[in-house]
Amino acid sequence: MREATISAQRVKAATIVITLVGVILSAWARLVPFRPDISPTLIVGMLMPLGMVALFMERALEVLLTPWRRQAVDHYECQLKSAHAAGAPTEDLAQKLTSHRAETRELAFLTGLALGTIVSAAGVRSLQPLIDIQQFTGLSLLQRNALTGIDVVMTASLLAGGSDGLHKMVSIFTTYFDRTKERVKEA
Repeated sequence: MREATISAQRVKAATIVITLVGVILSAWARLVPFRPDISPTLIVGMLMPLGMVALFMERALEVLLTPWRRQAVDHYECQLKSAHAAGAPTEDLAQKLTSHRAETRELAFLTGLALGTIVSAAGVRSLQPLIDIQQFTGLSLLQRNALTGIDVVMTASLLAGGSDGLHKMVSIFTTYFDRTKERVKEA
């Protein structure tokens, strides 16, 4: 319980520091020049490849983590079945299985974030396709580097979140733009 409180305090402190840095940076930063031709097709066209990369990453993580972590799950499940059949208490085993699965999720997230960072640093980006490249080069070097770093972190986070989240984003955009198009036709 104490660890959770310390962790929550660290997250709050990091959030405050990051917000303050953002406010300070905004004092000198120019607005990001977005492309004037942003359309539903462009957004969906940008998110679909990210979804495919996320699918590949999910599969790679599964291949990496399953052999390493699955044996313990099988062991705990077998012990649970035996204990249940014998009428023995199973709370301790269930807790161990739950803890193991939580650790596996944490490992999968951290590994996914690391892999997503590498993939994004190599050039797969989520914000870059939305920015007008010619105007982008007119920004200061510090701002261009900051935007690139933010893009890498955001893309890594999106990819670490998995393909389901990206699929939901694509669905939201297509639904919104389809409804908007229908309303314009009706008007």
